[in-house]
Amino acid sequence: PPRPAPSSPSGFVSPGGDAPPSTAPSTTPILPPATTPPPRGESEPPPRTPMLAWPVEGVVLRDFDRKDNPPYDGILIAAPADTPVVAAAAGDVLFAGDQGTAYGTMVILAHEDELVTVYAHLSRVDVEKGRHVERGDVLGAVGQTGRQDAPRLHFQVRRGRTPIDPLPLLPP
Repeated sequence: PPRPAPSSPSGFVSPGGDAPPSTAPSTTPILPPATTPPPRGESEPPPRTPMLAWPVEGVVLRDFDRKDNPPYDGILIAAPADTPVVAAAAGDVLFAGDQGTAYGTMVILAHEDELVTVYAHLSRVDVEKGRHVERGDVLGAVGQTGRQDAPRLHFQVRRGRTPIDPLPLLPP
């Protein structure tokens, strides 16, 4: 395939694709390559702190999969019935209750940077709309409301309205 023509600082490119020679000295700073290792004696930066905490301890039964038909916009975690479900990060309760959907009883939190978390299939809700919660505060308990036949937590993360995979945001 044809390669794009190089451009000159002025943006002029001749029909043959050659830029006119520049008479001005280069003002581009010379930087070391991005892969330069740290100098001896300096350590690598510490691993990044996970953005979110696990909302419940359990077994992930289903992973985030936007290619599935229909797409699965979160992760499904199996845990014993009535296990406390906690806020993955500090935020404000946007919704707490049941909307009559397949998700059953749920809590939706709004966080910084347009991040939203959803906790669904709860057996009970322990927070109310408008309340501010901190990371680790109990929101409710694992249940099997909506279209679940066993105790599960559907955990979903969105940036604005776009679903994102929660696993990279959680500790290993």
